[in-house]
Amino acid sequence: SLAGLSPALGKILREQRRNLLIDTQINEQLEIVQSETAMTSLELFKFEDKLKKLADVDHELEQVMSMQVSKQLPDAERMMIQAELRVLMNSQKELLNKLSVADNAYLRTLGDYDFARQQLMTQAEKFAHYLDERLLWVPSSEPIDADYLLGLFHSVRWLLSPSNWLEFGKDTLKLIVKNPFRGFFALLSLVVLVLGRGWCKRQLLEIDRQVGRFYSDHFLHTLKALGYLLVLVLPLPLLFFYWGWFLTNTYHVSEFAKAVGVGLQTAAVPLFFLQFFYRLFAPQGIARKHFQWQEDTANLLRRQIAWLRFIAVPSVFLINMTGASSVPLYSDNIGRLALIISMTATALFLRVILHPTSGLLQHNISANPQGWLNQSRYLWYPGIILLPLIIIGFAVAGYYLSALELQQQLIITLRLVFLLVVVHEIVYRWLTLVNRQLAIENARQARNTTGQTEAHPHSTGEDVLLPAEEQLLDIPKINAQTIKLLNVFVTLTLIVGIWLIWKNIFPAFSFLDHIKLWEYKLVVDKQETMQPVTLTDLLLAGMYVFITVVAVLNFSGLMEILLFRRIAIEAGSRYAINKLAKYLLITIGFLCVANELGGSWEQVQWLVAALTVGLGFGLQEIFANL
Repeated sequence: SLAGLSPALGKILREQRRNLLIDTQINEQLEIVQSETAMTSLELFKFEDKLKKLADVDHELEQVMSMQVSKQLPDAERMMIQAELRVLMNSQKELLNKLSVADNAYLRTLGDYDFARQQLMTQAEKFAHYLDERLLWVPSSEPIDADYLLGLFHSVRWLLSPSNWLEFGKDTLKLIVKNPFRGFFALLSLVVLVLGRGWCKRQLLEIDRQVGRFYSDHFLHTLKALGYLLVLVLPLPLLFFYWGWFLTNTYHVSEFAKAVGVGLQTAAVPLFFLQFFYRLFAPQGIARKHFQWQEDTANLLRRQIAWLRFIAVPSVFLINMTGASSVPLYSDNIGRLALIISMTATALFLRVILHPTSGLLQHNISANPQGWLNQSRYLWYPGIILLPLIIIGFAVAGYYLSALELQQQLIITLRLVFLLVVVHEIVYRWLTLVNRQLAIENARQARNTTGQTEAHPHSTGEDVLLPAEEQLLDIPKINAQTIKLLNVFVTLTLIVGIWLIWKNIFPAFSFLDHIKLWEYKLVVDKQETMQPVTLTDLLLAGMYVFITVVAVLNFSGLMEILLFRRIAIEAGSRYAINKLAKYLLITIGFLCVANELGGSWEQVQWLVAALTVGLGFGLQEIFANL
């Protein structure tokens, strides 16, 4: 309130947010306190046990004299030993009392410390939530104006300074000389990967000849091909990572060299991802041969990734390199310009690959023109392209660190989407091969049934054909249901992943929780309070309805793929299990939706009772059939 929303305050608050205790530190502190408390309690128990034995010193002294002191000694010597033992026992008793008091005080101190730590964590969580709601709207640099060009000129001079790069080269040579073992290990791993590229290419060609054939195709070929592709992609990103890691983990290097090391280490990640997907969508790559992608789709992605590599990787290098420098001016100028360029390239990339008539979704939209994807294209297409432009607006307006955080979340989200596409295609290929096995099993059963009919020429056919027909699986229906479930699983994984990626940003949009739709009574500690139902609750309820409907409609296909095809089970038992599971899913979904919309148990128990009665009558018929 006193300082105002200045760039200096924004940087201070973001530094405080980064320095707040994280969950791993909390757990480590908790384990230390618990371990120390347990050890102290054990020591206190041992001291108290010894004090009980020394409660009667005369009795303990008599036992020691009788058991450990020879009776053959002269009486005078025995008396001297007894006197010394009495003094020692009294001293031991006194010390044990002092240790007991000290341990009790230590336990109280540990309890006070644990209580203070809990209070600290409560305050830290409140402060973190407070900052997360506000940091997005706090500026961290000056807006781009005429002075920005002057600052950019000085920053570029620092970046292109020959003396800085000469010092960087000297530091690199110094690291190689001073760390020969680490350098040898890094060089050896790179040499092995480079020499293995030829072998991997030959293995990929051999796999390509076997994929697609009826008797030689196997799911393991796809996993092997992905592994060989990783080996082909790794050398250059691994070189960048090793180089940066050596520079950032050594003390005796210049600040410029450390900044370059941070840039190299972070640039290795986007380089790896872009190179991997560039090779994945090759004309004879995994996407075309294994995943059966259409040629125009794979070529479109490959062409766009080809030019994006030369912008994204240098941009990430410059952003992180200047951010690691001790001079904020370099990051505010060069880093901000690199961010604007990278987000402009990202917007162009998304515009091309997601275009409704010429992008990746053109075949889905043309095949289903009345679907939601085509009907809502004027909403999702501009919205996705607008996000990188919003990040550019943040950077231009002076909210550079906020824009940088949004850019990082967007890039991670895009990586998650591409990885989920690969996972979807891998699982889809596995399902295709499994369905092929089911079709072979159906054909075998049909052939056996035909053989039984020929063996009984005088029978009507019903006594032979009917049981066998009940065992035949409806493969197209199972395949469609399983694909739907796979799509739902990938969608839910994407939603959960997006929530985990953007959860630190979501508090900045906490105003959704303040949009009240209605209120309901809630009894807490025998007192009625009015609890609001917000727009967030309504969105969660809609998601639960969607999950329940999809699960109920496609549960039988999933069970057929995962369970029933592996065990011998009759058609009636299969039907009963599917029905009971659907009833259970409907009940769980109804309770989740009611809980989000303010339906307490008192309000829904009459409906649950009615459902129970209905289920009772329905189960009579089901168990009779079973």
